Amino acid sequence: MRIFYGCLALGMSLIVLAALWADPFFAHTGGFLGTWWGATLFADVIVGFIVFGGVIWLFEPRKSRAFLWIAALCILGNLVAALWIALNWQALSRHLRGQSSSGA
Repeated sequence: MRIFYGCLALGMSLIVLAALWADPFFAHTGGFLGTWWGATLFADVIVGFIVFGGVIWLFEPRKSRAFLWIAALCILGNLVAALWIALNWQALSRHLRGQSSSGA
């Protein structure tokens, strides 16, 4: 799984770089974000950042490092989430396997 998430992060970063090279993002956001689907997509992204930022905050032992990861997540998006999971897969897996089945 670690390799899978690492490949996801790499692939996403290549797509982002290609898109930025081909067509600057901020040149087209006005029209799309003004629609209901644009607003829905934007809200979904923000909620995802908040939820995954909470996961990072809970699992990172050094809060200064957690803050940097969360800031990067807000700037670069889900490629940071995939990279963070790839780097922390073993610790996450051990922690989740050690939890009771009650989900608490």
